[in-house]
Amino acid sequence: MNDHTQDLIEIYGFDWFLEWVSRWNLQKIENFIMVVRHGGVTEAARRIGMSQPALTASLRGLEKDLGFDLFDRGNGFVLTALGREFLPRAEEALSLIGDLEREVGLVRSGECGELRIACGPAVADGMVGRALGRMMRETGG
Repeated sequence: MNDHTQDLIEIYGFDWFLEWVSRWNLQKIENFIMVVRHGGVTEAARRIGMSQPALTASLRGLEKDLGFDLFDRGNGFVLTALGREFLPRAEEALSLIGDLEREVGLVRSGECGELRIACGPAVADGMVGRALGRMMRETGG
């Protein structure tokens, strides 16, 4: 995550960030990135497995949600200045969401998380210390 996104999350909160992303529908953002990566709607639609008209409608929907054009369509699918500004932020947003999904999955599966143990020094040195050592050896933690 770059400093700009982290600043936004710190200023506005993570709930704001999730609302910001969900407002534009992640699929529309993914479609936009695919069109840019593949140089146009034809190849992107083929790779996504979507019809060209449906992909074009998705792009127009994202532009409507954003309130600005992402592409200069008079020149093929060339990014506008705002499209060039939006692209790295869109990629970062998707990356952050992907990271979040992976982290939530790890916590839900029990592969990572936080364990808190309250005990006195004698117990910590004895039974709890041995149990934690064994757990770390077995889990590679």
